[in-house]
Amino acid sequence: MNKNTKIGLFIILILFTIGGGQKQAVNDSIEEIVIPFTGTPMIYKSITTSFGQKEAFFSCTDTDGGLDWITFGMVNDNLDRDHYDVCSDDQTLQEQQCDSSCILSEGCSGWDTITASAADNPEWKCEGGKFVPTTVCQDTDGGQVYSVKGTASLVLSYTDYCDSDNRLIEYFCEDGALKAITHSPASDETCEDGRIYKTAFPPDPDECIVTTWIPSTTSICSPVTGGTEFTQTSNCDTTKTNTGTKVCSGCINEVWSPATGTKCIGTSFQQVSSCGNVRSATGVMVCIAPPPPPPPSEPFDWDKYIPWIIGFVALIIVLSMMKRKQ
Repeated sequence: MNKNTKIGLFIILILFTIGGGQKQAVNDSIEEIVIPFTGTPMIYKSITTSFGQKEAFFSCTDTDGGLDWITFGMVNDNLDRDHYDVCSDDQTLQEQQCDSSCILSEGCSGWDTITASAADNPEWKCEGGKFVPTTVCQDTDGGQVYSVKGTASLVLSYTDYCDSDNRLIEYFCEDGALKAITHSPASDETCEDGRIYKTAFPPDPDECIVTTWIPSTTSICSPVTGGTEFTQTSNCDTTKTNTGTKVCSGCINEVWSPATGTKCIGTSFQQVSSCGNVRSATGVMVCIAPPPPPPPSEPFDWDKYIPWIIGFVALIIVLSMMKRKQ
């Protein structure tokens, strides 16, 4: 073995030692969690469309596989016509499906429209031809934090855990969706109780790990539906300020009148909301004091001018008489 070959093998050994000491994050796999529809939509209308012709040349296909409330789909019926899942409003879904009872030789279209409502399921709404959650994804550990066991919630809750292969299944929120990443710890790390730590430095068994916050954001009305900020308390007795994500029905306190900008600074007054609620408020408008009104004018005193008038009339009379004598 020549010198160059020995040097090459030595370099390869060093690279192998460096690269094999720790599993790389590039091997981590991420998947989006498909949230199943919780509850049962109210199906209050079913229409089967049939054609009277005796020949049909196409079989019905459905891209979402049937009654799938959370997937947008399209049906191509026996007559080669396309029908799309659509929302007639924010609570009502027109779901298309193939009619398995339809006999192709009888010439029917083989296509049904199922109208379903999520009115009894406030955590869901109809959008883009499917039911989607109305709540916001929340994660107690703040994202992909492998050293902290957390719970991510979007309608349903998913808690970080270690699988049988010592890998961490970490749940987190990204772009409004709930996702999971399968993360392999390094050779000097251990996965235990939903978190990863250095094997040489195990966590204090008495250390409190924040796993839950109460009340949950999903139980408090969101700001756009009348809710306000509130304080959450963790299982470790720590607190934080948060806002609700629950979509509440009823009146929305959006408009209060009169507006504070219409009243002078420091002026206290009552506001009435668009829902009929009343609250105290203080004006914020900068006001300039108006000039004082002019003093009231005194009434004309005729009495002090009467002697002058009488004297003037008498003078005219005397002058007139003197003129006649001339």
